[in-house]
Amino acid sequence: MSKEYTNEVKQKWVNTVEYNEYLEKSKSYSKETFENITLKMEDIFFKFSKKLELNINCSSEETQVLVTELKDFITKNFYTCTNDVLFGLGKMYINDERFKINIDKHCLGTAEYVNSAIEYYCLK
Repeated sequence: MSKEYTNEVKQKWVNTVEYNEYLEKSKSYSKETFENITLKMEDIFFKFSKKLELNINCSSEETQVLVTELKDFITKNFYTCTNDVLFGLGKMYINDERFKINIDKHCLGTAEYVNSAIEYYCLK
């Protein structure tokens, strides 16, 4: 993560429980661990892109299983991902151009699809 991005994250979320939980969890992570986590997260978004390409509804059981996988992955590797946190992440995926571009790299519209799937998951 770039120094600029690290500073931005710290500035925005330093006073949150999630940020402090992330600091505690990640302090023992090696560079290799971070790389593996990044690859696994990218793989989850790739799976979402495949669902979108196959025109599978974001409320489908198989897509909702992916939302659960994403939520559990975040909780395991970063911080406790409550439904409120997950809902906020979905919004960030579409409103922060950096996230949107990265998530859409496999299929244009994936960030919107993920956000819609998260909304369905959190509001059902």
